[in-house]
Amino acid sequence: IFLSMRIGAAELTPIAFVGSFVEIKEVGCDSGESVDKKTGEPMEIICMDTVYSVRYQVEKVLEGNLMASAEVKFQAADHYGFPAFAEQRRALIYLQQYEDGYWHIKYQWNEAYATNDGDFAQCGCGARDYYDSDDDDPVLVKDCRSISFSPPVTRDLTHASKYVVDKLRASLDYQVRGDRAYCVRGVLVEDLYRQERPGLIEVLNE
Repeated sequence: IFLSMRIGAAELTPIAFVGSFVEIKEVGCDSGESVDKKTGEPMEIICMDTVYSVRYQVEKVLEGNLMASAEVKFQAADHYGFPAFAEQRRALIYLQQYEDGYWHIKYQWNEAYATNDGDFAQCGCGARDYYDSDDDDPVLVKDCRSISFSPPVTRDLTHASKYVVDKLRASLDYQVRGDRAYCVRGVLVEDLYRQERPGLIEVLNE
């Protein structure tokens, strides 16, 4: 959504948190030249995406200056029309601080579901591209473990093909019982973030 010309600036680090959805609204975006209020450096704003104002309830902070149980407001830009993370009740979201507010690091997020011991985890052991509907064989993520989700994370198989049912039966991530597949493995958000962080820092400091 924008290009910021930063010269000699300190390394930027991400803000990472697990949060639950509160609200999302589409907002306008004005292209043009501007100046970074903190550094005084010139920057150019180029609008090629849909921009949203987003509010989330913070449930767990992995890095950054957010407060658990507080509400955070941030902007999100999406070239595909709607941020995929906002389709979920809860997500592990990555932000960058910009001037007096926050922006979502474009397309960077992970699924996050509550576990029965009070933590949060991704269902399954694959690093999935949430914008690629054909991504049926995600790359495996390290630190995968057996996890009990609360409430259970399930997939409805009532209308699924035999191919899908057989694939889930063969998967170590799910147990099929009746017309539902129950997620039984995943990756804790702390482990996910540890693996994602180097790439996020690279994106922020390009």
